[in-house]
Amino acid sequence: MKERAQRAMGSSDLGWSEVTMKDVDILTAMGWSDRHSDLEALGGMLLLIKTATRSRSLFYIPGNDVYQATVTGARDALSELCRNHQDVKPIRRNRRDVLAGLVITEWIHDACPDCTGAGEIKREDNSVVITCPACKGGKKRRYSDYERMEVLAAGGEPTPGLKAKYYATFERAMMVMAGTIGLAERAKLRATAEMLERY
Repeated sequence: MKERAQRAMGSSDLGWSEVTMKDVDILTAMGWSDRHSDLEALGGMLLLIKTATRSRSLFYIPGNDVYQATVTGARDALSELCRNHQDVKPIRRNRRDVLAGLVITEWIHDACPDCTGAGEIKREDNSVVITCPACKGGKKRRYSDYERMEVLAAGGEPTPGLKAKYYATFERAMMVMAGTIGLAERAKLRATAEMLERY
């Protein structure tokens, strides 16, 4: 369902058919399905952002107000969903928003840059395929503490004292937010599938 939904969001074919399910049917079901929970609404925003960013569609244009509003809405929704989570110490709103933006960015750009998400790299002579040494075959990019610290510093956090005082709390909050993104994505796709079955 995930691949089908992402393809529909990036499609320019909005033709309708009585016989087969088309992209417009999936888009309609996605639009109707986020009436039930904040988690489903967040999942819809996140899938739209990821699809638009990866496909470089017309929606993804720097300065596009609709794109920016969707990114800001997703960041704010994720920040609020994690605000009162039992496993996270209280964090000021501006810091929580920076963390939410960082987690969303890491989720969007999750493919390993060395193997482009394949998990394998071909030798130059194409004779041997080896497991990617950067992701160890996992296909996912692993963000370093240093990369995260740079983003947090750009968000106004004082870098030298950040690691000692806040980083453990921030890291836990980021784990909870990453888990929430996974829950939101699955909730949206499940609600869309249920809507398609119903109609």
